[in-house]
Amino acid sequence: MDFKKALFFLLLSPEAFANDCIENKYIFDFGSSSLKAAGYVVNSCNNTIEEHLPKYNKVLDIQKCILQSKNGKTLSRWCITKSIAAVNEIKKLYNTDCFNNECIGFATAWARNINNSGSVFSQLFQQTKIDFSIVSQEKEGILVLEAAKMHLPSTNINDETIVFDSGGGSFQLSGFNKQEQHFVFQGKYGSATMLHELNNIFNKGNKYELISKKDIKKALEHVNKIVATDIIHDKNLTSLITKKDLKVYSLSGFVQYGIKRNLKFTKDTITISDLEKMIEESATNSFAQMRKKISQLSN
Repeated sequence: MDFKKALFFLLLSPEAFANDCIENKYIFDFGSSSLKAAGYVVNSCNNTIEEHLPKYNKVLDIQKCILQSKNGKTLSRWCITKSIAAVNEIKKLYNTDCFNNECIGFATAWARNINNSGSVFSQLFQQTKIDFSIVSQEKEGILVLEAAKMHLPSTNINDETIVFDSGGGSFQLSGFNKQEQHFVFQGKYGSATMLHELNNIFNKGNKYELISKKDIKKALEHVNKIVATDIIHDKNLTSLITKKDLKVYSLSGFVQYGIKRNLKFTKDTITISDLEKMIEESATNSFAQMRKKISQLSN
């Protein structure tokens, strides 16, 4: 995630920077599950990062809050207030008032889909002084792809590579075709929205928990039906998934923390059987337990 924030900053217009070369910048990533912030000491004259400041993560469950609204499309007043408080708490930790374009904020899937985004971001700006931008899903996928290019050796990113990123409200599969043009598959579901749908089917909507172990196979079949069907009709992906040397890189926080750390996978390459192991173990933990584990690792 650190590369994603840094890249977003570096792609911004130079007009957003103050006149002095050395200054602090704070990036606020308002995601569907949490609010993440990263601070940097930057040289705005040549667009370089001189120092990495502390990172903060506040679990907010915004997508869950939206799904629990009467129409499933509205962020409630209580959740808006909670979000404003979280932003201001992080600002206090950075000791910044966010004047002079010090703070840059962006929001992803949840903000694209709610019906009261104008009111939400107006209140956020009035009470935090941060003008959050809603990033399109395509741009989100491109940012992650470019972040992977920065993070991985250039030889690793080619037309046999897919970069995966997932949040609470959506997922993206990004790559380059043989003409070196980028493409982004825009997944309709994220972890929270998919869990909500599975919960309604297998738990009859009574509790916001992960699927029980006995229903895992049926749940996977359902996910395959509604997600994989879209993937196999995408010409860019279908030309890749049959390749023997296909590699999928993940910049998703859930995959990194949930698989490699929480489930004790120390190797960099993860197989399908590893993913199945993750799913089986996840089924023995409640949503709150898994969230707590991953949140502790993220802080």
